[in-house]
Amino acid sequence: MTKVIIRRKKSVWGCAIKMHIAVDDAQKFDLSNNETKEIDLAIGEHTVKYKVWNRREKSVVINVHEGKEYSLLFKYDPLWGGFKLAKDSTLE
Repeated sequence: MTKVIIRRKKSVWGCAIKMHIAVDDAQKFDLSNNETKEIDLAIGEHTVKYKVWNRREKSVVINVHEGKEYSLLFKYDPLWGGFKLAKDSTLE
């Protein structure tokens, strides 16, 4: 098992919106403003889906290898009306 850290960046804009996360459609949880969630994932490919309100769902694939720590950082994106994955996230 490998640790994956999923974080939501602190922001004044969109701070009251809960972000819905689903990892492999099995682990489901919400992230609030400036919240962090740590999960353990088995080695292999995993899909993380995320959305807010009734906006379209987006997803990202993480290719998990043993001995490496992964981080997904979401930040508010006013153009999309939701959140996007920050560039400093580690997916591989």
